[in-house]
Amino acid sequence: MKLIKNKIPLLILSSTIVTCAHATDVFRLEGFGSISKAMGGTATAYDVGPAGMMSNPATLSLMKEGTQFLIGVDIIVTDIYTRNLSTGEKASSHSHSHNRGPYAIPQLAITYRTGKYTVGIGVFGQGGIGTEYGNSSFLSQATGGLDTNLDVFSRLFVLNIPFAISYQFNEKLTIGASIDATWQGLNLNLLLGADQLGSLIQDGRVSGSMLPTLGEFPDLRGAHIGFTENKPVSNGISSWGVTA
Repeated sequence: MKLIKNKIPLLILSSTIVTCAHATDVFRLEGFGSISKAMGGTATAYDVGPAGMMSNPATLSLMKEGTQFLIGVDIIVTDIYTRNLSTGEKASSHSHSHNRGPYAIPQLAITYRTGKYTVGIGVFGQGGIGTEYGNSSFLSQATGGLDTNLDVFSRLFVLNIPFAISYQFNEKLTIGASIDATWQGLNLNLLLGADQLGSLIQDGRVSGSMLPTLGEFPDLRGAHIGFTENKPVSNGISSWGVTA
């Protein structure tokens, strides 16, 4: 975290800047696999191929005997802007970096059916959000309009890795199940004004060894929080989970 200070008297950021988001990126995709996407995400009771393991594993029994592969990719392109309602300034999120947009979400899967059994494993991007505002907009200004030239961006990436199995009892009854590993990764560079930082401290939402020393700065203007890896998939913070 980078602390920003200046000898100019402190001004209150919240009295001058109000932001409004007019659009959002893709947090959850409308479907998995080309068949499901072509039907607006329909997949619960229809053969959509190996991608069925993400919506209803029992549909894997609708496929033909043998092995099937799925290879696909979703390209996420952001077109978002936020506006300062007081000054009219705008900050646009475009393709400032290959890391935040456009970026690719993979869809990979393989299934095998023999007799009444079907098994499959896959890797699917479940969703993501990416913004890239650069370092020259009003979002990179600390309290009092101080230009910091610090980047403001974010990227949340969610991958689902299912292992699925389906068993067809008869023509009218099929049972399917899956165990999914879920990986989430986050890149974030965020500039907080001094007033925003003060509000978080007052609400008890900030902790750490540096907290007692913040009051010693004569003119604290803000704090820049950053954890990122400028790579296609890897992120500054990541976590794993398991679901069924």
